[in-house]
Amino acid sequence: MKFNAYIKNWLLYGFLFAMACIFLAPIVWTIMTSFKPTNNMFSLPPKLWVPGMGWQNYRSAFTVHQMHLAILNSFATTALQIFFTLLVSALAAYPLAIMQFPGRNAIFFAILATMMIPQFGMVVPTFKVVALLKLTNNYGGLVFPAAAAPFGVFLLRQYYMRLPKDFFDAGIVDGANQWTLWYKVALPLAKPALAALAIYTFTNAWKALLWPLLVLQKRELVTLPIRLFFVMVGYNPDYASLMAGSTIAIIVPVVFFLFFQSQFIEGLSGGVKG
Repeated sequence: MKFNAYIKNWLLYGFLFAMACIFLAPIVWTIMTSFKPTNNMFSLPPKLWVPGMGWQNYRSAFTVHQMHLAILNSFATTALQIFFTLLVSALAAYPLAIMQFPGRNAIFFAILATMMIPQFGMVVPTFKVVALLKLTNNYGGLVFPAAAAPFGVFLLRQYYMRLPKDFFDAGIVDGANQWTLWYKVALPLAKPALAALAIYTFTNAWKALLWPLLVLQKRELVTLPIRLFFVMVGYNPDYASLMAGSTIAIIVPVVFFLFFQSQFIEGLSGGVKG
């Protein structure tokens, strides 16, 4: 029996290792290719290491294609989206979880129903609203539609419902109103869920292409995915700079996740259990 269990474990770990290699291979190839000279970039058979590897592709990406500006724009828009998504979701989820009023569940299910609508189905009506409010070609056109995040409301509502009711009753006895209860009781206790939502929002905002491509048309406002898209679809694609920019686009969310992975797991598990 022990021998069979030993074999099963080896087979399981071998399968997981093989799957990890399959998923990591394109990422490793992209990172290594970003350091290769252009003439050796697509050599056959593929080689991870070739003579002349260096930082020349990154210098080209920053000087020729001004990717440093696109990176700064991505950080700015992502930070704004995280802030407003957390604020709106935390405020909207509180009455749906803590307060009692008619139609509470109906409103919650209506919010959940919007999660079933495909992204492409919302592009045209959302763009019309953004254009009507004159939010095109500025960060508001990116930030405010993203702040209406039904998943954020769902996650925080479920987490709020797990909080002990005694905390809120004690606050009411002490004379606290609902704003005070939200700010001083619910919000501090929901930090794991807020961290999970922040990571989720970060990854979505950082990699977004379609919506920023529609809203941001000024060259000085474009984000990193848009800049990479322009580099790739140009008349003479600069694959060296594309690999360098793609490497930066990969590394940033990975580092962000590594710093907050424990809060991400705790927040998601708490929200689902709620």
